[in-house]
Amino acid sequence: MATAIGPQKEFVNNGTIPMIAAIAVNMMGRNLRTAELSENMSPIVLSLNRHGIRWAGNVMNSVLISASLSAMLAAVFGLGRMIRSLALKDMHRNG
Repeated sequence: MATAIGPQKEFVNNGTIPMIAAIAVNMMGRNLRTAELSENMSPIVLSLNRHGIRWAGNVMNSVLISASLSAMLAAVFGLGRMIRSLALKDMHRNG
């Protein structure tokens, strides 16, 4: 009895996922005028609020805040490692 290694079924991409994404973007941006946009609220949150899904706008804001904090933490970590490696190689200035 032979057993196959790896996926047993092949996923056929027939354009369903891009079509769903296009419909979602169309629904999000429908009736959203650029004059209504401001720096106080993102277009995604404004559109979600307009469609009556206010909780999703709050979720989007929290995801964006956590992503920006994560990016800042990664940058600080990378800078710390670079400074440490330069210090170990005596690449710092003596002056």
